[in-house]
Amino acid sequence: MKISDIFRSSSFERTERADESQVTRRSSEQNSAERGIRRSFGEDTVTISPMSRQLAQISRVMSEDETKSAQKVGELKDKIANGEYKVNSDLIANSFVNYLRETGEDQ
Repeated sequence: MKISDIFRSSSFERTERADESQVTRRSSEQNSAERGIRRSFGEDTVTISPMSRQLAQISRVMSEDETKSAQKVGELKDKIANGEYKVNSDLIANSFVNYLRETGEDQ
């Protein structure tokens, strides 16, 4: 008998199907056992890594900052629209002078 004939034979196919059914049966039994363990404790648990907690905290802080920024922008828009916003020219001039000193462009 040739090797290629072995792979074509129905006995090989039956053996392969039997192996598959055993694997399926074993995994089914394992799943049942796992479900039984879960049922005996009566609850599921989730563990969150420290990195995930930090990322969640950063996300909350950034969301709060965005909300505060949006409120501040809204207030400034209202003041400008109502003519209540006053430009402090001294503060702007000092900021220009400081910028020029830092960048070395005051020469």
